[in-house]
Amino acid sequence: MTGGDGVTLPLAGVRVIDLSTALAGPLTSQLLGDLGADVVKVEAPGGDGYRGRLYVETDATEGANPRFDCANRNKRSLVVDAKSADGFEVVERLIRWTDVLVENMRPGVPERLGFGVDRCHELNPRLIFASLTGWGETGPWARRSGADIWAQALGGTVAVQGSPGEPPLLGGTAFVDHGAPLALAFGITVALLQRERTGRGCEVNTSLLETALYMQSSSSFTDYLNGGELVVKGGRGWSAGFPMGAYPAADGDLVTMMVSDEQWDTFLRVLGLEALRGLEAYDTQEKRVAARHELYPLLDEAFRKRTRAEWAEAFAATGLIRADPALRYDEVVTHPQVEATGSVITTPHPVLGLSMAVAGPVVVDGVRSDVRLGPPSLGQHTRDVLAELGYTPSDIDGLLASGAAREDQMAGPADRAAREAYALRLAGADGDD
Repeated sequence: MTGGDGVTLPLAGVRVIDLSTALAGPLTSQLLGDLGADVVKVEAPGGDGYRGRLYVETDATEGANPRFDCANRNKRSLVVDAKSADGFEVVERLIRWTDVLVENMRPGVPERLGFGVDRCHELNPRLIFASLTGWGETGPWARRSGADIWAQALGGTVAVQGSPGEPPLLGGTAFVDHGAPLALAFGITVALLQRERTGRGCEVNTSLLETALYMQSSSSFTDYLNGGELVVKGGRGWSAGFPMGAYPAADGDLVTMMVSDEQWDTFLRVLGLEALRGLEAYDTQEKRVAARHELYPLLDEAFRKRTRAEWAEAFAATGLIRADPALRYDEVVTHPQVEATGSVITTPHPVLGLSMAVAGPVVVDGVRSDVRLGPPSLGQHTRDVLAELGYTPSDIDGLLASGAAREDQMAGPADRAAREAYALRLAGADGDD
């Protein structure tokens, strides 16, 4: 399979069936699809529930949902009722046909449905069976449902965010749901490489919990594991550093890194806090960390006197310390560095004509997130995929007539005003009239 510029994509020829729903599982298969894999998204007749999450008046059969679209480009949608005998047989054919199966059900559910790893390897010994769970395959929480916020909580990140005595904080985005797909996609590619040597498939799995823990490898968590202090809440930045953190400038927020004892005097001079220079109470990192809650108001007042750009220039002039803007989304998409990396892309869309998305973060041989297919409407590719599995046109008509499979079921006008406004915003962001 080649990309838009004719380059053969790294995962061209790899077939993937995506039995996952919501966010983390679909993001995994999208990463593979972005780099050339042929991904078939297998959906129940009601569709992936994420299709209907944005607009209240739509249901799961509707399109034009950015939360669904962001995780399902470069895929084909096949709708099949696996609870029916004919639909079950379609899924078994898919398993024989594919290289990789991605699922994010709770442990034990695939086995109950008849598609557990052992059965899948009976059907296809070369299959890579990839699972993304909330809590792992074993243990007392294994069969609980999982979600990003629960993984943040159990993984310890909620307990270290914010300041003592203030309300607890969750991450501002579902960072675990976005980190776990990178881990699973890495495991899948390693398993494909291993299969080249052994000729056999295998099982690959990760979890939201394991990802949350791994994403704190260089943090106060590892410090604690090695005898460091138990940190409950670290303030605005990392608990071991001050003034690391975010501060309010005249036109928005900015962030600064912690400074050494030698740089502290320069930091205060740039801020105009002459009264604090030379004070023994703040002359070491340890003292400043301990006193951070009495220092925050003083630093906030100083930072509010100038704009983010003025502070960035003033600190850069020292050659020692940085204070860079914390950008809003509208500033992120127009920043020249973001534009240079090509991290914001446009994709075709069955309802909007055009949608925008964040590219995958990996570049292989100059290729990153090649967009061959936009997010599919529900059942958009049912006929095509069934034909590739060996079903004749009359067989396909029979499956559709019986309800074992379904074609495109776009539902039409619900919440059209919101969709049109969204489409216009996207078109404007892309520079179109």
